[in-house]
Amino acid sequence: MKLPYVAALSLLTLTACNSGSDSVATKPTSPSPTPTLAPTTEPTPTTEPGPQIVSRYISQCDPALLEANDMTAQDTAVFSVLEGETVAQIEGVICDGSLEAGQTLFSQHSQLQRLQFLDVSGSIDDETNLKLAKLVHTQKIHTHVSNLRNKKDAQGQVLRGGVASGGTDLFLAGQSRSADKDAFIGVHSWSDGEREGKELPRDHEAHQPYIQYYQKIGLSKASEFYFFTLHQASTQEMHYLTPAELKQFSLLTE
Repeated sequence: MKLPYVAALSLLTLTACNSGSDSVATKPTSPSPTPTLAPTTEPTPTTEPGPQIVSRYISQCDPALLEANDMTAQDTAVFSVLEGETVAQIEGVICDGSLEAGQTLFSQHSQLQRLQFLDVSGSIDDETNLKLAKLVHTQKIHTHVSNLRNKKDAQGQVLRGGVASGGTDLFLAGQSRSADKDAFIGVHSWSDGEREGKELPRDHEAHQPYIQYYQKIGLSKASEFYFFTLHQASTQEMHYLTPAELKQFSLLTE
């Protein structure tokens, strides 16, 4: 979930949570393990028709952080490079090992032009999510939200697919951005466990890191979009943006 600003304003914190009710643990003090790099010498068949996966970069997350959020290593973010090596996909929750996985991805595939988001429901490490978003932004690549993993329950509630919370913040780091029809793009408020962001006055310093991040990545309505997200859904809920809202805040560039 999005946490309040409690340190110096010079430190931006990109905040997010899993789209469910998982609690967010503080960043562990132990160093992050090196991510597992599993490039294949031959294409690895994908489960869907289309380009084959040629290599994967897996986030190696702190076990205590995973346990605190009721997650396993199977839930963490994985980058998959497709044949042709100009397109990569990301799926899973951002954690403390995701930055290293992303760094290795971009260092070994400098020709990447497009990052596709299959199912990134948030982050359990705010600091890492910000650093990874900055890295994506510096690569000047295109980001795209897919509807391939979309799934809802019988009541129409989103179960998986697309992006939400910190996943949405990461998607917005793209130099240019697009989404499939009916792709899920979710936003909500942050909380420190006692109060939510919308309860603070608009000039409170806790809002600044988020506004500054949106400004840094070039959103034309950074402040307006930030305050909009606070009032659309509580920390334990998620609001999925409509086509009109995506257009209102110029979140898609094509």
